[in-house]
Amino acid sequence: MTDREQQNPEDPKDPPVQPDVATTASAPPPAGDVALEPELQAFIGRQLVASYNEVLNEPVPDRLLELLRKLEQDKAGEP
Repeated sequence: MTDREQQNPEDPKDPPVQPDVATTASAPPPAGDVALEPELQAFIGRQLVASYNEVLNEPVPDRLLELLRKLEQDKAGEP
C-alpha cells in the first residue's frame, strides 16, 4: 500500500486523490469545453475538408510568389 492509500480520509491535510481527467474516459469535459456528438464532429470535419480543399486548389497569388523568391535570394546571399 502506498503512502497516498494509507492517508486518513478524515484528515483535512490529506485532500482526496482526484482521477486525472485526461486518462479517465468517462470524465466530463473540463469547464468551458463542450463535448460534441461524434456525428456532429464528423460533419464539421467533412465541411472543413471541403472548404480547405477549395483553398488548396487555388493558385498562389503572384505577389506572394514574388516575396518568396526574394526571401530565397536573401537566404542564398547570406554568409
